[in-house]
Amino acid sequence: MAAILAARSTMLSAAAGDAWQKTLRVELQRTAALLIDVRQVYGAEGDVALMILQDEILADELRDAAAVAAPDIATILAEQAQIHADAAGFLAPNVILAADEYRQADGSIDLEGRLADLRGQTPDMVALDPDSHARSGDQAQERATGVMTAALPLGAAFLLGALAMPLPRRRRMLVILGWTAVVVAAVMAVTVELAT
Repeated sequence: MAAILAARSTMLSAAAGDAWQKTLRVELQRTAALLIDVRQVYGAEGDVALMILQDEILADELRDAAAVAAPDIATILAEQAQIHADAAGFLAPNVILAADEYRQADGSIDLEGRLADLRGQTPDMVALDPDSHARSGDQAQERATGVMTAALPLGAAFLLGALAMPLPRRRRMLVILGWTAVVVAAVMAVTVELAT
């Protein structure tokens, strides 16, 4: 019976280890997907969107400066404003973050909204749940511990059986106690298996 309980506990511990490894793999997948999306929005798209905003702001500032400058300087400032406006206009159609849906009232860009939209394109990656695998591993380990705990009364039964041999007067009581310990171990093992 002790060998059966030890084998069952080993099987449950192995299942717990497998579940915890699956937890790690799923967490790595989820983190990698998030990292790719963050890098896309805040790195690739965000950098170009920032360049567009910078050109738009420079164009506006240069136009404002040209409006109050001397005519010869105003011409140069207006030309520079047009260069920045053209650069922003050239880049904007190819940049998702330059679209009106990501422009906020103050002229800034809604990076969080873009990240949310990008994450929404891969719902299977967003839905990854490593915690469910971790809980499964924890439950399997709890069962393994419970099964091994059920083997403790078997040790007492073995001790009582060993004591019954040299103590003939107490043999009957020791054998009864030993068999009681075996029954307790069996009840504990069945209880652990049925509890989960």
